[in-house]
Amino acid sequence: MIGMMRGKTAALGLMVASLSWANPGFAQEKLKIRLADTYSNTHYVAVEGAQHWMKIVEEALGDRIDFEYFPAQQLGKSADMLSLMESGVADMALTSPAYIGDRLALAQVVELPGMAGTQCDSTTAFWSLAADGELLDREVFEPNGIKVLIVAAVAPFKLYTTTHPVETLDDVSGMKLRAAGRAIVHSIEALGGVPVQISGPETYQAVIRGTVEGAVWAPLSIKPYDLQNVFKFGTEGVTLGSFVVIYSVRRDLWDGLDEDVKTILEEAGQEASRHLCRYIDENTQAVQDELAEKGQVAFVVLEGEEKARWDEKLNQVQEAWADELQSRGRPARDVLNAFREALEAEVR
Repeated sequence: MIGMMRGKTAALGLMVASLSWANPGFAQEKLKIRLADTYSNTHYVAVEGAQHWMKIVEEALGDRIDFEYFPAQQLGKSADMLSLMESGVADMALTSPAYIGDRLALAQVVELPGMAGTQCDSTTAFWSLAADGELLDREVFEPNGIKVLIVAAVAPFKLYTTTHPVETLDDVSGMKLRAAGRAIVHSIEALGGVPVQISGPETYQAVIRGTVEGAVWAPLSIKPYDLQNVFKFGTEGVTLGSFVVIYSVRRDLWDGLDEDVKTILEEAGQEASRHLCRYIDENTQAVQDELAEKGQVAFVVLEGEEKARWDEKLNQVQEAWADELQSRGRPARDVLNAFREALEAEVR
């Protein structure tokens, strides 16, 4: 077992208890789930997301569930997570579209710059498109044989550099910057930089070796990858996009589960998603402040006309992203409009 339950988790436990009492035949063969994760078992996404979800489910199902958890890319690289589920090596995995690539490209809509609201607003808006039968489920997740269980919009992303501060848009020109996914690639290109797609665990070595001069990165993920030791400068005042964490389960496994178990796993996923996005919203600024106070990262705040120059460039990214995917026959325009509407409803 991984911990204590509270709030909605307790309700889940009571629901299971009542079902067991009402139906003596409720007990069934133990459900075993092999969960593959990119993050280390101490990374905040793993702790507040996947592990929090497992804790809730274990409290609700007791000895009816058995998790095998493989953090830190033990079963495969970030880009391999979908393939690991397709081959049956994993039952559930971190399937963030920025790492998976083209097959989940439409799901990167939440990662685009210029979206209003908090990370929890973005998370809730995304859920409305990813739920069973909704637009992203029909176009992305169901065709790829997966069912989304945990979602959280991570970030917002900032620009961090190693050799010199970025004080104007001209300073970005030609800089090699780490990117993850097409949304961030578009952001870097719009600012005049050169995007280099590298996974999170590989970023530290890429910086040390000079493969990149900086990164578009989430503040909360700096310490887990020891990047406070290599990033020297940061740019505040603009947000270059986001990153969406998605933990999915194999749909063939999901379809074979009893309805009561599906309800528990889904409701635990909703709770874990809320828990993770709240953690992000509540702790991001504190990390920025700590980096500045300790003198680890010197921040430049973009204001006035300079900020307006950046915003003008970044505001074009949403359309560029949609145009690229639309030209390849993907309904990116419908997805972008639907997400904007869902997000506006949350922020309003």
